[in-house]
Amino acid sequence: MKKTKKSSQVDLPGAIPEKVNIYSLSPPKHNFPGGNWGKDYLNAQGIVFCDNPLEANIFFARKFPLSLRTFLRLWWNHGLSKPLLVHTSEPRFCTLTQSGPLRLWPYPEIHVMNVYTGDAFKSNHDFFWAIQKDVPPLPPDHWQRRKNTCPIVGLATYINKRRARQKLVIDGHNIDLTLRRQELLLRGHERILLDIYGSGWPKGIVRGSSRQDGWHNEKKSILTPYLFNVALENTAWPYYCTEKIWDAIEGGCLPIYWGAGTCIYEDFPQDSFLDYSGYSGPDELLDHIEQMEEIEYRERMVRCINAHNSVFLRLNVEQDRKQKLDRLAARVRQIAQNTTVDADY
Repeated sequence: MKKTKKSSQVDLPGAIPEKVNIYSLSPPKHNFPGGNWGKDYLNAQGIVFCDNPLEANIFFARKFPLSLRTFLRLWWNHGLSKPLLVHTSEPRFCTLTQSGPLRLWPYPEIHVMNVYTGDAFKSNHDFFWAIQKDVPPLPPDHWQRRKNTCPIVGLATYINKRRARQKLVIDGHNIDLTLRRQELLLRGHERILLDIYGSGWPKGIVRGSSRQDGWHNEKKSILTPYLFNVALENTAWPYYCTEKIWDAIEGGCLPIYWGAGTCIYEDFPQDSFLDYSGYSGPDELLDHIEQMEEIEYRERMVRCINAHNSVFLRLNVEQDRKQKLDRLAARVRQIAQNTTVDADY
């Protein structure tokens, strides 16, 4: 009796399967708005994160390229026949700028949802969890009460020489802001205008840490005595807007932000936050802060508070959370729909 070749059946192109199994090659933490709620929401749509990679239709990763260990595990156990979806909101975790499908040897078919494909963020307030409350007007004694301390605060991890050499270049432009921020923090510290909180800094520079358990509440208490907060993002890219500018305003600080290459002015008017991209360097900005009068400070803070509260009133957290998950679900189903028929393993 002739032995027939066994072929693994996959869904025909154009036919959307009722259930799609995804196996995560890396912990999906921070990729799902709502955590377990997000997984339950996807599960109700037939998109299930499974524990057995042999049952997976699609592999899922937060970083690309994969670590050598992860790649070898994928290749050795499962071959290169199943597509890989890279889904992340961290600019450094994946710098591919095309959504795919991509063929990059020696990887399987790659699909991308990240900052650069426009899938991670659709607005300046996609970090909706960071905008927590309506901000009240400044109290009458705000300027005088906080003017007695060092006026500026910055919270950041120190960038050592090795990390400093790792530029983030997209389409020929270095979009990294971490070194610009560090230069500003160090110069402000030298001029006794700025206090630094964070880890990894040379001895004698920082006043304390900023990323321990419960760091978000800790950050708010750190901001309380200050007038200004260095709130530059790690990266300048359209709609890459995290909690930094919103935390500064909720903490009663005028944000020092980087506007060039972003879409921040869709929500903030001119002459609201201090736009570091409009200054020649640290000293010009610090000179401006030293010479600033209370009336200018209050006018800028009012504009920032109004912008924050306008966004807060428009937020629909449940709807925004579902929209993020719906984008992921749509891409997963699109990938599953276009899976090659009769793939041999």
